[in-house]
Formats: sequence, structure tokens, C-alpha cells
Amino acid sequence: MSEAKYTEQKQINSHTWVDSLHLASEVPGFYTRYLATVKENLGIAVTFSVAKDFYDVYQGLFDKTIATLKVFAQEKADLANFRLKRAEDKTFEQATFIPENQKFDISQTKASQEAPKDNSDDIMLYGILAAVAVAGYFVMSKKGKGKPTKKG
Repeated sequence: MSEAKYTEQKQINSHTWVDSLHLASEVPGFYTRYLATVKENLGIAVTFSVAKDFYDVYQGLFDKTIATLKVFAQEKADLANFRLKRAEDKTFEQATFIPENQKFDISQTKASQEAPKDNSDDIMLYGILAAVAVAGYFVMSKKGKGKPTKKG
């Protein structure tokens, strides 16, 4: 069951948003912070989730990120001028956010909370090495067959 910690309206970059913090609304033991707004024909929701034990560590980062939110309502697109993205076009996935002068260490998680290691790369490597070893054995054993041996 979700436990609301607060819900309030706030101005972010001259636009009204609803800001709400809940405990266990999506994942038990996690805080989720919701921000929502409407502009023209857009409904926008932004969420941040973090384990309860780490909320204080990440709250400052959330606040700084939230302070950068801006809502843009674009004019109706003219499909006659529609074009595919070119390789030189800058896209959102190329942008990187690196906070200055802050360390965010999440390595303090308990061992029971850590995700199991994916060993698929190791298994593939061992499989390739085994195949090479078997092939090498057969090549070497065939080279030895059919050749006369010299007796001294």
C-alpha cells in the first residue's frame, strides 16, 4: 500500500507542476517521487525511484534535475516537411548529465540485494576454448596417422 509523504504544487521554470513523494507506491521499500503537469495538449509525468535507505543520498540530485525541467509544446507538425534523422543530428541519447563535485556510491547495497552475475560471456569463452582444444586434438591426431614411423 502506497504511503503518501507529501503532495504540493510548485513552480518550476515558470510552469506549475504537482510534486508528490510516496513510499512503496511502485516497489516495496522504495520512495518514488512523481512530478506531473499539463500544457496545451500534453500531459507530462516524471518519476524518480530510489531505495528507502538511499533517499537522502539522492534527494539533492533529484532536486537539481527537477530544477531543469522545461515544458515545450510544439506546433502541429507539417508532415510535408518530415525527414528522417541524419547521423549528424544531436539527439537526447547523446547527451550526458554528470553532476559536478558529487559522489554517488551505490556499492553499499547488501549482498542479498545485488543482482546475480550474468555469466553468459564466460560460458561462451569457455565453450570456444573447449571447441578449439577439441579441434586441435583431432588435427594433431590425424597428422600422426598414416605416416610411417622410423625405427632406429
